[in-house]
Amino acid sequence: MNKTGLGIGENGFRPGLGLLINLAASMANFRLALEAGEFVPNKSLTVAAYRKHFPADPLGGWVRDVFELCRQRWQGAVPTASGDRQMLADLCRRTLAFENESMGLGLLQLPQLAAVPGADLRQRIRGILKVVQSDSAAHAAALESAARSLA
Repeated sequence: MNKTGLGIGENGFRPGLGLLINLAASMANFRLALEAGEFVPNKSLTVAAYRKHFPADPLGGWVRDVFELCRQRWQGAVPTASGDRQMLADLCRRTLAFENESMGLGLLQLPQLAAVPGADLRQRIRGILKVVQSDSAAHAAALESAARSLA
């Protein structure tokens, strides 16, 4: 069984929103590391740090909404009420825009990210380097440069 949902005991899982929550926190943290020089490997503190450093960012509402709705209100479970499911669908649509923007910038700036202190950040960058491939010459050069700096 896929272990990316909510644990229900006896090594069982049901569908959940953990991946969406982790995606939002990771993208927000990479931006914090790149533009504010701060990496916060704690989801609730990430939301506060993002608000502090980027108060006018239109994507800040998405970061907050993912955390507050998915983690706090729905406690990581896929909601059953139609209104809540509509809110979740909207969050998912907004996710693609944030993901595309964050990943494009993040790949180009991986060498700078690799210079930000923090073992957790370095481990995440190594994970990215293992799975990301790009046909873009600029992205490929940044991936190679980041790999060299972490070696």
